[in-house]
Amino acid sequence: MKGSATWNPVMTTKILIIDDDPLNIKLVKSRLEASNYEVVTAMDGEEGLQKVNQDKPDLIILDDTITTASNSASSGSITIESSSFILI
Repeated sequence: MKGSATWNPVMTTKILIIDDDPLNIKLVKSRLEASNYEVVTAMDGEEGLQKVNQDKPDLIILDDTITTASNSASSGSITIESSSFILI
């Protein structure tokens, strides 16, 4: 790399949090941002699926009770549409 700048993989890692509890999102988001991760959030499965396609996160932290409008578990849809790692 030119100059004194060095590549930092943590600064380029994007994490999506999908949870319907605002307090959970706030706590996890603040801890991750303090460690220089880029954090995107969603409050439900439908919004989460949109953010997966729009933001292309490297990691997804998913509340296990989140479902999509079709009432199916979101993790199955996300696995098909994204190569992100999913933590439930």
